[in-house]
Amino acid sequence: MLSAAEKMASSRSRRLVVVNDDRRAIGVLALADIARVYPDFGAFVLASVADQTRNAAGTQGWLG
Repeated sequence: MLSAAEKMASSRSRRLVVVNDDRRAIGVLALADIARVYPDFGAFVLASVADQTRNAAGTQGWLG
């Protein structure tokens, strides 16, 4: 779970495709899934994703 959350944060993504050993897509892991199981950790990742998105856009938020 930690590895998935780190990938989400570093790629500024709220979802990851889950693949099996044959690299076939078998599902999607969403930030909401992590937050449901680990609320504090999910909030931390969400804040990281939101900060990176704002910094990349050069705005203070969605509405600027």
